[in-house]
Amino acid sequence: MVICHLSFVICPLSFVLCHWSLSNEMTNYLLMVQRKWIDS
Repeated sequence: MVICHLSFVICPLSFVLCHWSLSNEMTNYLLMVQRKWIDS
């Protein structure tokens, strides 16, 4: 019972973390592209 509850809590957490890191990488990529565009 406790294990089920733990996995239920951990799964959404990992999903949010994954989504956050993905959007973070996208932001970094966009910033890099913007910098290159400004430099050229």
